[in-house]
Amino acid sequence: MRRNLGIATALNYGCTVAMSLGSKYALLLDQDTVFISSTLCQHVEVALSLFINDKVALVAPGPQILEPINEHLPFPVKSAITSGSIIRLTSWRATGRFNDGLFIDQVDHDFCIRLRLCGNTILANPAVSMTHKIGDPLEKNILGCRIVSTNYHWLRRYYQVRNSLYLRSWYPSESKSRADFIKDIFLMALGIILIEHGRARKLYAMFIGAVDFFRNRLGSWGDCRNLQM
Repeated sequence: MRRNLGIATALNYGCTVAMSLGSKYALLLDQDTVFISSTLCQHVEVALSLFINDKVALVAPGPQILEPINEHLPFPVKSAITSGSIIRLTSWRATGRFNDGLFIDQVDHDFCIRLRLCGNTILANPAVSMTHKIGDPLEKNILGCRIVSTNYHWLRRYYQVRNSLYLRSWYPSESKSRADFIKDIFLMALGIILIEHGRARKLYAMFIGAVDFFRNRLGSWGDCRNLQM
């Protein structure tokens, strides 16, 4: 697409092409997501059997970050990350597609919330696993405490704060309590301060993310300003 228009626009473009080719479903993958081929075939096979129920709009791997869970059969979840998910394209279109204005971060959760509000079901299949990296994690022991931080690029911190505020505003009944939300932002900032590099730039990006939310700005960082960092 010649330039970075954001993950939402890229996903929408891919789904549009898939529908134009007559596809009923689409498998969404990030560039750093890895499936074993036999596992991927199993994922597709199970998803197709679940899609017989026309209320099922999305089927995701169960332990998406290779975390153990207690379920053995596909079970409903509130949200799933985009990568690894198989979606029903008619549900994608009816729900209003992925929100281009969010650009990246929270795009998947916004989409899943809208799917459920439209009466759809999201399922996770615990028999299917994949490898998918969240950020570029750092870990450090400080005074006997294990500190872990996702260590995202500074620009991602902008979208994480701004878009999480938008989702909290748009879907208050789907959001964490104010105390838990503030705690999450505080822990993000604390992790940056204690163990990440480029602290000032990342904290500044978080601050500008909050400012742009209050200014009702959506789209990419570049669309919001001509400032380069």
